[in-house]
Amino acid sequence: MTANDSPHVLLVDDEPAFGDVLARRLRRRNIRVTHALDGDTALRMLLNNEFSAVLLDLKMSGISGLEILNVLSRMVPDVPVIMISGHADQETVAHCLANGACQYLPKPCDADEIVSIITRMQKN
Repeated sequence: MTANDSPHVLLVDDEPAFGDVLARRLRRRNIRVTHALDGDTALRMLLNNEFSAVLLDLKMSGISGLEILNVLSRMVPDVPVIMISGHADQETVAHCLANGACQYLPKPCDADEIVSIITRMQKN
């Protein structure tokens, strides 16, 4: 598998340290990662790049993950969105899944689980 064949994930999380660690772990598993620190940057990146999936933090400063999810479901409906958060209650998780997210993962996220989810989504 070449670098261009490997999945390309947009990671949207306003915590630089968390994003850097998760991106490093995913890259070790042959996943290309682009990290956006805020929703506005993420939306611009989605206009100019193709992604296999989006890993989207629920709670961020500025535009929230829920607001971004609503835009993504209209803007790029074929790109799977995996919501991630350390602060979600069951009602919020259900809301995310009902509004376009294909999966919810609690932080800290397991890189192998993310790779497994992305691999399954690419086969569908």
